[in-house]
Amino acid sequence: MDVKAQLTVIGDGPVGAVGQALDEKLGLPKGHARREWALGMKFVIELPEDSQLEPGTVWHTFGYPEPEIFGFLYVHPDRLVSVGIFVPSWLSDPSRTAYRYLQHYIQHPVLWRYLKDGTLRSWGAKSLEESGRRGEPFLSGDGFARIGEGSGSTNMLTGSGVDEAWATGTQLGEAVVELLRAAKPFTHKNLSATYEARRRASWVEHGAREAENARNGFHGGVVKGMIGMALTGLTGGKLSLQAHIPPAHRQIRPFVPHSLRDSSSRKPSSWHTPMAARSTMPCSRARLA
Repeated sequence: MDVKAQLTVIGDGPVGAVGQALDEKLGLPKGHARREWALGMKFVIELPEDSQLEPGTVWHTFGYPEPEIFGFLYVHPDRLVSVGIFVPSWLSDPSRTAYRYLQHYIQHPVLWRYLKDGTLRSWGAKSLEESGRRGEPFLSGDGFARIGEGSGSTNMLTGSGVDEAWATGTQLGEAVVELLRAAKPFTHKNLSATYEARRRASWVEHGAREAENARNGFHGGVVKGMIGMALTGLTGGKLSLQAHIPPAHRQIRPFVPHSLRDSSSRKPSSWHTPMAARSTMPCSRARLA
């Protein structure tokens, strides 16, 4: 495909085909790497009419159903709830699925008492690029610029990304208007002096630098990770834990399957683990209960 626009804006998310192609061709800036990922998954549930949860209620959790998993529940108007989890790359277990974990999560007694009579309206999942500024690619070149999560804008100390991604788009928009008014071409030099300069001087860059090493500790365990985030947050990024973060594919624990002979000698009942037995939700396609 030939792209002949004067300026191509790449905002295709953390695993976008165009962004990946650019990274393969250009590489990443010195010292940058994308080695931290997560999968976010959520349900949108309509609460029953007698629900006691008030709009504006916000719950954040960690440690269930696995120590590494973060969870959330947001109550919207009209009795709608967003409830979900984040499964990070440092979980390193290839044998579990986010959908199963989310089923376990909503059945925690504290949540299930409110959700069990609700109606599932929709659900979805999204990959998250959690390297933050350490995963920032080259932001511009001759005829192209990158914005949004794929440009490394996500703040992993505050766990926020929507506002940051939106801000990078407005910064590029302002730069484009400036260059058009000056009748200047969209070269790397001009985009660097306008778009990148705006971004470096903004709160997005300030927050990204503070959060750059906030998640280091989690590669040494959940407790160490929480201490590391607290240290980074309290010092504004001046102090943080050090960590060796291997490439994402090396963070997965080796999985050694049983041989065919071992499997054939087992009784069928032994294949059903307790977690597999608990993974079935007591609900129909439309109802949660």
